[in-house]
Amino acid sequence: MLADSIHTIYENTMQIRAKASWDRDKTLSKDQKRDFGYIFFSPDKESFQYGVCLRSYATLDYYSGKVEFIHRDPLDAPFITFNSFAFFGKKTADTLRFLNAVSIEVDNPEATMADVCHLCDMYDLPYPNLVIKSPNGIHLHWLIKRVRAFRPAMEAYQLISEALKKTFAWILADATGPERYWRMPTNQNTLRFIDEKYTLDELKAWAMECLGQNDMASFSASPKVQGRPVVKGILEDAAIKELLNGVPYDHDIRNYACYTLALIMASSTSMSDEEILSYLKETWNPKNERPIAFPELKRTVRSAIRGVRSGRIKGAKEKWINHILKVMGSNKRFRYVKRSKYTGETTYTKRSELMQQIIRHIEAQGGSLFTSQRRLAQELGACFKSVQMTLQQMSEEGIADITTVKGRNGGTEIRLRADVQEVNYLQEAAAAAEVVPMPSNAPEAEVKHIIAATPERVSIGDLQQKSSLEPNVFLHTLMSLLNRGAVRMLEPARDGTARFTLGPPAVK
Repeated sequence: MLADSIHTIYENTMQIRAKASWDRDKTLSKDQKRDFGYIFFSPDKESFQYGVCLRSYATLDYYSGKVEFIHRDPLDAPFITFNSFAFFGKKTADTLRFLNAVSIEVDNPEATMADVCHLCDMYDLPYPNLVIKSPNGIHLHWLIKRVRAFRPAMEAYQLISEALKKTFAWILADATGPERYWRMPTNQNTLRFIDEKYTLDELKAWAMECLGQNDMASFSASPKVQGRPVVKGILEDAAIKELLNGVPYDHDIRNYACYTLALIMASSTSMSDEEILSYLKETWNPKNERPIAFPELKRTVRSAIRGVRSGRIKGAKEKWINHILKVMGSNKRFRYVKRSKYTGETTYTKRSELMQQIIRHIEAQGGSLFTSQRRLAQELGACFKSVQMTLQQMSEEGIADITTVKGRNGGTEIRLRADVQEVNYLQEAAAAAEVVPMPSNAPEAEVKHIIAATPERVSIGDLQQKSSLEPNVFLHTLMSLLNRGAVRMLEPARDGTARFTLGPPAVK
């Protein structure tokens, strides 16, 4: 028998039973076919590429019953896709028909429901209504009311996925995707199930608040989407803001500006078609020197949206945006900003090593140094720009007081703060003794000394293993210190590691 949660996930997306031989002549109409979707079943991880495609509860029950659980972990359940696909045998994000759940995998065997609930409370995230235990962690699912997998829904799904990764980064949650396989719910592996569904708009509103975005903010999860450049916060750009403040009366330029803004919102933001039209009609059009008549505005906006949604137009071109600004008499110019091809982890790791090299070099000079930044780069054998950016980071993080003196005999004075030298002393002492010095049994003091003695990039689990505190107490103490700014987490990476430092000293 299938678990009750299976019927809650798919509802009437799947048929009750497969068509019998005598029933096969009664084909479904085109409208009836659009109300059903295919799902995929795999008995184990090695069979993902040979997954069985099905669309009835009876067939799913048949294949799940064939999986032998003799000498097998009860948590090692088979895999299914929670979202439904439009075509038989085609399991890709492009062939999705229905979104039934938003999911994320916690790849940490030590993670518990208490950790999940604590992080949900911290980020004001609704509790997952389906939680499944797997041999290597937990699968968290937010079952949603069924929606078609059109482009606005898929962009909302990506937005929610990024917010979930940020929320559960503490417990190494990173794997997500609408077309992924997930553990099949059974009576043995289900930790939590509530037969109530969220809406995609509810989760989207939470995600935008979690990521610090407003309704006009753009989002994209990959370096390129359908060949167009990724732009984050494009509507916050100074040049685009000037267009949003209205344009002077010129029939061609006014219509070009309307068309261009519609292209930008359709291609580089997560706004729906109705939201784009409503914004341009109610917010942007009244700011123009002479507003556009609504039928003309509607026709222009619909034309731009239709071109983007069909894939015929990738987005607004830089030269057209700058041409409109030039005709308006503005001195601002727009330029798309693409992401670096290098990962943040590599850059951050190199800068962390350079920072430690600079600190050791200054300590060898007695804790302070007066030199030029270019000469310092030559002495360290590093790039001048990297040294310049690292010194700026040290000043912002309160590691050193940096003063620049201009003139013929000028230079840069770098003076390490006393608390930084104390942290370095603790690090060297811990490395020499191969233990972490514990000054007292106070949880906060113990967590601070562990962080002071751990200069390298680590995960929260690695820090917890060095502590004598209970896992829940350690996590609660660490999060309390982070919220108060007593401890800072720098350069978080996708593998769950980060560099932890003590916060800057209080200003007297």
